[in-house]
Amino acid sequence: IAIPLLLYTTNTQSNNYITYENEHIKIDYPAKWSRENSSNFLNTTVVFISPKENESDRFQERVAIVVEESSQPISLKQYSDRAVSQIENLSNFIISPPKPTTLGRRDGKFVLYQGMDRDIKVKRKEVWTVNYKQIYTVIYTAEPEKFDKFSPQAKKLALYSKNKF
Repeated sequence: IAIPLLLYTTNTQSNNYITYENEHIKIDYPAKWSRENSSNFLNTTVVFISPKENESDRFQERVAIVVEESSQPISLKQYSDRAVSQIENLSNFIISPPKPTTLGRRDGKFVLYQGMDRDIKVKRKEVWTVNYKQIYTVIYTAEPEKFDKFSPQAKKLALYSKNKF
């Protein structure tokens, strides 16, 4: 029987940032950015979306955080192999092969790649880590020419997260 995952969320605002918290993560994000939540029995996703820069802005940069429950324990290497395979199938090309990093307080991997999002060329940085059966993924997406411009905000969002894993 599939039971939807219910989220407990709180929001507090301070110094141009809003704190978002659910049962898996706690993170501060820019107050001008919007937030979308979704969950099902496979994963919980929260997406933070930048405001439009102007009326002609075709793509709003975003940072998605996905918490996925694996049916069995999985190692970082096993998940990394699977993630890279999926990225290679869905993207135009990988800009850099997986490199070590940390996410929360855990060892992780990250990869840069390009692809399409609703007929718009995008660049993504995907970072992940594994904690027994839980997989935590952060995906920053922007148009290639704006990737570096919004990268500090996306990085700050990830750096100031108070991940519970």
